[in-house]
Amino acid sequence: MAEYLRLGEQNLWRQAARVAAPTLVIHGRRDRLVRPATARRALRTFPQVRLVLLRNAGHVAQMEVPAAVAAEARRLILETRLGNAPLPG
Repeated sequence: MAEYLRLGEQNLWRQAARVAAPTLVIHGRRDRLVRPATARRALRTFPQVRLVLLRNAGHVAQMEVPAAVAAEARRLILETRLGNAPLPG
């Protein structure tokens, strides 16, 4: 919680605004720990962001709807790898 309240240049939201990489934010609509306003703020803060709201997920979407989370992760990887060399293998 202290990180969310940190002031100055080390504030997490200021750091997020400097992330140059494409960013995927997944938020479960049934999340009882992280408010939906946080997902909206992430959408406004990260320069290159896709926000995915999962209707049937709570705070641990990767465990509750793993196929949906994996599909979104694959989509991000494919979108960001286009035109790049293949991943080492």
